Amino acid sequence: MRLILLFCIALFAPTRLWAAPPIAVEMKTPPPFGYRVGSIITHQADLFVPAPWQLDIAQLPASGPIDDWLEIRALSHEKHSQNAGIRYRLQIEYQIFPSIKKTASLAIPSFPLPLITPEGERETTALPAWKFTVNPLIPPTRIDSRAEIRPLWQPQPVDLVPYWRRLAFIAAGLLLAGLAWAWYHRRLPWQRPPFTRALPQIRRAVRRQQMETALQIFHQALNATAQRALFPAQLADFLRRRPAFAPLKDDLERFFDTSQHVFFGHHSNFNPARLTELERLCRNCAKAETRRTEQEKR
Repeated sequence: MRLILLFCIALFAPTRLWAAPPIAVEMKTPPPFGYRVGSIITHQADLFVPAPWQLDIAQLPASGPIDDWLEIRALSHEKHSQNAGIRYRLQIEYQIFPSIKKTASLAIPSFPLPLITPEGERETTALPAWKFTVNPLIPPTRIDSRAEIRPLWQPQPVDLVPYWRRLAFIAAGLLLAGLAWAWYHRRLPWQRPPFTRALPQIRRAVRRQQMETALQIFHQALNATAQRALFPAQLADFLRRRPAFAPLKDDLERFFDTSQHVFFGHHSNFNPARLTELERLCRNCAKAETRRTEQEKR
């Protein structure tokens, strides 16, 4: 008989008596000490409610003062579905302005959390109050009227002279090392072989169709390589002393013929296509002197 009575009570009792939701609250708070006037304290709370229960976000406390020493500076929230329910993450930022003369223990009051039930009714739970200690800005032994406000700290200027001097030494060292490398590999402008220096000038003369200029430049490079003024009759001796240029014997002979024709013959009978041949000859001579330089290094 007793079992039947209990079954009837459970059957006809209001639903909320046996369907109360398992609401869970997790708090994350900072250490409860080391605060002064103006300090900011941040609390984080995770609230889990089973569906279809909901947190009434619109009814959460607004930013602003709570009492004469505490205010809410910011309140943010996130909402995530989790395990047939909803997890709300709240972040509450408080700022304190207590007027105290010595270290005191204060408490942030409980934070209300309004809920909406499945029937559309409203219930309220809350985050627990949180106690902490706060220290005065001015030590208790010092009178307020005698307290001196320190000026704002200014960064001390740094003497950059030693750093600039060190940078100058490093730059000078790198420059000298680069010059030494270029000198060893004969990359300095005055160390480049004659035909290598002449090739850009001849190319410019070819573009401008300046035959006499191109021939004069080639003559100067040839004389610099032979270390004397070189004439057609001395070509064989030059090739014997400079065997790297021996494969260019026919081209060099043709160069002397062209030069003789241009400077002492009739220009009207000259073929301008010889300019292209002269540029190619200068390029081959530059390659020959490069081979000669490499052989001398060996």
